[in-house]
Amino acid sequence: MRRELRILLDEGMGLKVYYELKRRGYHVQSIPVERR
Repeated sequence: MRRELRILLDEGMGLKVYYELKRRGYHVQSIPVERR
């Protein structure tokens, strides 16, 4: 059985990293940053 790699990015990672991982087919979620 093959398992899907799931990636959770914190707010320190740039959007370029997020979009590149998505483009390559990874399941990516990010932690939203609350601006005060």
